[in-house]
Amino acid sequence: TVSLWNFKTGKLVDKTEKYDHHEIGIDPRGNFLAVTTQANDLCLFKTNAGSTTLPQVPAAARWHATGDLNGPHFFPDSNRIAISCGRTGDLTESPVNTVWLLGLPRLDAAEQIPLPNPGEFAISPDGTLMAIGNQAGLALWHVGSRKFVWKVAQSALIKRMAFSPDGKLLATGGDERTVTVRHVSNGTVQHELHSHRTRIRAVHFSADSRTLASASDGVLKLWHVPTGRELIEFTVPKAESFRQIEFTHDGNHLLWGVHRYDQHRDELIVFDTVEEHHEP
Repeated sequence: TVSLWNFKTGKLVDKTEKYDHHEIGIDPRGNFLAVTTQANDLCLFKTNAGSTTLPQVPAAARWHATGDLNGPHFFPDSNRIAISCGRTGDLTESPVNTVWLLGLPRLDAAEQIPLPNPGEFAISPDGTLMAIGNQAGLALWHVGSRKFVWKVAQSALIKRMAFSPDGKLLATGGDERTVTVRHVSNGTVQHELHSHRTRIRAVHFSADSRTLASASDGVLKLWHVPTGRELIEFTVPKAESFRQIEFTHDGNHLLWGVHRYDQHRDELIVFDTVEEHHEP
């Protein structure tokens, strides 16, 4: 089920079970909803910005892959979408997993990024860079020049990553239970944050780039980015964190999704932004 909520009131606005969805994404302008399905299809639905209803099937455009899909991620200008997947019978006979860039709104003009076996990836706030993780480590790709800016080795597979809104930092995390904060300019490490007890499931920066949120199973932590100091920890017993946490664009709230396996239900927890925990 895909559900649409008003997080300020906590009320359910709309829901549908028609998407056969695996992952979903909404473009920054609110015009498109992208859905990956269990059948390895990327489906694009046309929406109305500010609408309180979910778009109905059929999809406005569809793109099929023969391998597992990861994403989707929209570019900030809403003109393209990026998705990582396995071999695509429609476009190539190569057996190597890769990241594809697809044009909107028809999911055409496909472009392939030459990094084998990609995992998680993220797009910079200005849309000029993509950070991509794979078995070998982490790479930064310049979209305009179609060249790698830098590559660094990483001991464990990266499962989650996020750019800071000012574009200067990149946070990553995965099975090794450490959040690594790197400088985007050269890939060097600013902080390694070690206090999580299970794998990292999500990371996200606040709008001012000074606070970093990281989530593992049942645990949400806030960090002061300039110093790397842990600010606060929230816990939900017997819970598994979703793969996404997010500060709202106005910076006033933090959204965290968890699955309460003792109660067999999902919960969306909304926090007021804790400005009082910021260091000067």
